[in-house]
Amino acid sequence: MASVDPPLDLLVIHVDADIAAEYDLQDDVPEPIEHVAQPCPPAAPTIAGLVQVIGRWVQCQTLPPQVVLAIPAQDIENWTFAALFSFDALCAQPDYECTRTGVNRPCYKLTLPKYGKLLHRKGGEIKKPLRRYQTVVEKIAESWPTVCALCPQAQRFTEDTLRVGAGVNG
Repeated sequence: MASVDPPLDLLVIHVDADIAAEYDLQDDVPEPIEHVAQPCPPAAPTIAGLVQVIGRWVQCQTLPPQVVLAIPAQDIENWTFAALFSFDALCAQPDYECTRTGVNRPCYKLTLPKYGKLLHRKGGEIKKPLRRYQTVVEKIAESWPTVCALCPQAQRFTEDTLRVGAGVNG
């Protein structure tokens, strides 16, 4: 990884694990990692593959300790839904973070009036306007312990961030 001046205390790289199935994920990589996308659950094999892919993107076999990866097992909306609607039956499902199908997909539910229409659908795609997320950021922050309890990858992100923070301040 190229050096940065001044040195960074923390760099967060966020990708949703569902990108592992994208056909062009490794287009510019000379020796692509094979079989990055794996069935979820468990999320760990896909996450491990994405860590390798990200390492190649940044040209670093082992990521420096100040680089923290935020990789939701499917997409960030699973974390968002858990923060806003942890009482919903969907969040009680085993392996909730891997939920990714049809009308039970948290991303889809967030387009429905019952769930506040945080997102919207247009032409078969789900649109995710930043301004809508800005309206719920405080609620997400307040509910973060609940998100971590429901989503192991959110817990991993939190632990990694705290580890780097302790190293910077310690």
